[in-house]
Amino acid sequence: MEVTRIRVESFKSLYELDTVVDHMTVVTGPNGSGKSNLVDAFTFLSDTYRHGLEFAVSRSGGYENIAHRRTRRAKRPILFEVEIRLSGAELLESTRVGGRDRSYVLRGDRQDSYYLVHGFSFRASSQKLTADFSLVEEHFTLRDQERNEIVRFDVVAGELSNSAHHLARPEYSDVQLLFRPFLDQDFAWERWGRTLEPTELLVASWRYGNVLSRCVSYLSRIAVFQLSPHISRTAGVTTPNAELGRHGDNLPGAAFALQRGNAKAWREIESAMKAIMPELESISITTTEDRRLALQFRAEGVGKAWNANEVSDGTIQALSMLVALLDPRSSMLIIEEPENAVHPWILRKIVDISARANRQVLFTTHSPVLLDYVESRSIFLMWMREGRSYLKRLVDLDIELQEGLISGDISPFSLYDSGFFPTAVPRGLSSE
Repeated sequence: MEVTRIRVESFKSLYELDTVVDHMTVVTGPNGSGKSNLVDAFTFLSDTYRHGLEFAVSRSGGYENIAHRRTRRAKRPILFEVEIRLSGAELLESTRVGGRDRSYVLRGDRQDSYYLVHGFSFRASSQKLTADFSLVEEHFTLRDQERNEIVRFDVVAGELSNSAHHLARPEYSDVQLLFRPFLDQDFAWERWGRTLEPTELLVASWRYGNVLSRCVSYLSRIAVFQLSPHISRTAGVTTPNAELGRHGDNLPGAAFALQRGNAKAWREIESAMKAIMPELESISITTTEDRRLALQFRAEGVGKAWNANEVSDGTIQALSMLVALLDPRSSMLIIEEPENAVHPWILRKIVDISARANRQVLFTTHSPVLLDYVESRSIFLMWMREGRSYLKRLVDLDIELQEGLISGDISPFSLYDSGFFPTAVPRGLSSE
């Protein structure tokens, strides 16, 4: 299961953004081009699927602070649409129907790809800053490997309409059951408990085992990081499911949770850290005088362990990224500027681990090391024009340069840094 496309409209500077997402995606561009707004869009999606739309809007600072600045707030809605690719096995296995686990078997290839698209839009009721916002519509589409529509249903103004095509193909005979009860011809909100609130998404409130709930779970576990060595050094706390915070807060708690709950992941983390620091013997978690958690680094031949304040910024930053990358609870990782504080060789190690990780990774970066180390097709350039952000794959910006970039004859960073693309240069300096 992976996100393959995201479409965003009227969210901050993302006025009309529609882009593919790879297993590893690297986004670069001038300061002020909208990279942080793209990251914020993923954060907003994760918050929406985990806690609901109203929570996501509130956490982002309110409707006025997420709506496109040059658009009348009541005229054009904010829109999000996400496409997820699933295999046939992922689509149909162990779907709960009627209170029982029931497995479905496609008559076609279980490795075929299917695409589930979920989108929603919402807007304010008037121009007043105090005006409420509400959903305009919500839609779902299931497509086959050739992206032909199999099923679609919509919720508009609280009313559900559906269309189950099945394309007259026998392998889709059980698909309707995967989306129960929403494709039932006699569907009625009252029969299933209650109608939706004006800001309530159907997927966020109906979680009981159909294929939508699996996708909601995946999207709710998108994790965004803007790591700071200073914050990563602070003491942590233990909870049953401690996680690493966006800026590296609670690193000791997240590390301790992996030590206790996922020995394999922790061994991978320690192994990678030993490759970075050959003298490292072990990393342990200890308690402080105020009953919090702290990191200790023990080196071979050194009697006294180092604490988090005694190791370098690069060491603590590398550990933070490894904990983020190898924690299996996240579905997709977004790391802003992973090059901060780390040596280029460590950055390459982090990229290698990211490429092997069983999850999607998106980096935003200015690093020449990272840009020249990853596959050129994974690099996207972002730029701003008249208050709107644009995003395009680097190799698609100039067809004459495409072959050289893909073959490695042209360095992505040298092209990015050369000024050949004016959009890659900060606007105030492009005239120079």
